[in-house]
Amino acid sequence: MPMLAAANLDPGANPHPERLDLTRKPNRHLAFGTGIHFCLGHQLARIEGKCALQALFERWPDLALAVDETQIRWRTRPGMKAIDKLPVIAP
Repeated sequence: MPMLAAANLDPGANPHPERLDLTRKPNRHLAFGTGIHFCLGHQLARIEGKCALQALFERWPDLALAVDETQIRWRTRPGMKAIDKLPVIAP
C-alpha cells in the first residue's frame, strides 16, 4: 500500500522533515497533491492555517510546551505521523 504521507518525511527532499519549519524553502511537501491532482483548495487551506495560528498566538503569546519535547507522545498509526497529546501552558 503506498503511503503518500511518508513522502513528506524524505530527508532527501526536505532536510529535517520531522521539524515544523514554516519558513522552509523550497518546501517540497505533497500535502496538496501534485500535477493534475493538485488540490484546488490549497490557497484557502493555507489562508485558514495562517489565520488559525495567528489567532492562537495573538490570544496566547506566551504559549509553551508544558513538558520536555522528548515526552511528546506520537500516535502509532501506519502512514500518518501525528501527535497524540500536546500539553501546553499559557502563563
